[in-house]
Amino acid sequence: MTTAATKRSSNDSTIDAPAAKRPSTGTATNILEAEWNELAFGKPFANKYDGYHVGFGFGDDRNRLTLQMATPPDMVRAPFEPRVPTTGGGGGGGGADKGSSDPSFVIELDDASHAKMLAFETKIKDTAVAKRAAWFSKGKHAPTARPKTSDDQLRWDFKSSIKEGNADKGWLPTLRIGISQTSPPTILLTELKSNGKMTSPRIGSVDDLVANAAVVPTIRPNGGMWTGALGFGVKWVLESCLVVTNKSAAKGAEIDMGGVEFESDEAGEGAAEE
Repeated sequence: MTTAATKRSSNDSTIDAPAAKRPSTGTATNILEAEWNELAFGKPFANKYDGYHVGFGFGDDRNRLTLQMATPPDMVRAPFEPRVPTTGGGGGGGGADKGSSDPSFVIELDDASHAKMLAFETKIKDTAVAKRAAWFSKGKHAPTARPKTSDDQLRWDFKSSIKEGNADKGWLPTLRIGISQTSPPTILLTELKSNGKMTSPRIGSVDDLVANAAVVPTIRPNGGMWTGALGFGVKWVLESCLVVTNKSAAKGAEIDMGGVEFESDEAGEGAAEE
């Protein structure tokens, strides 16, 4: 049964109130299998930042979009521990906003995932150009306020969550992900055994997202696409994360022990007693 959206007044204009939450598919979509041409967008609704949010999802029902960024035993690297950003772009509650109280971190993207996320952002920008009259009905993108804003300028105003890498320095592209303090993510811990199997997951916490963590994260857009005085974009937030503890925090070169064999602690204690 479909429930009609109610109306409310904002700044002397009538807009659509946010619709009820869309159904979840139950399983995250692997990033490499996401089909961006299946994205469907809802009507804009006001947010607390004097801008709008636009919900989106897969299919006509706009099923909740949750992306899984790796499939075990593969994992991605989170080079830095979460922290509250002090710089960065993004307005209207999106991006890595300066002044945001929610911490965020980044994950590295391989070539395939990087291409997929860039294609997603291109889809958002192209749709924004096509729907600019509805999505930017006030503020800097309003047709009456900035009638000469070109399509290219509008695309330029998109605040990306992707930071490009540096091949010369060996840096991979990264994707910034927020960590909601009001809806904390589920963190699970496991270990990857030498036979390729993983131990049964156990409950962890955000504190387990150490620098150089090896993770299998699922992410979702925070309220859809945001628009505001600084532009528009999509803020990704962490929904759940599997942390592979024995593959995390690996840093520095391994020491060459020259083929030395090590005894267990028990064997060492026995030898000492003799």
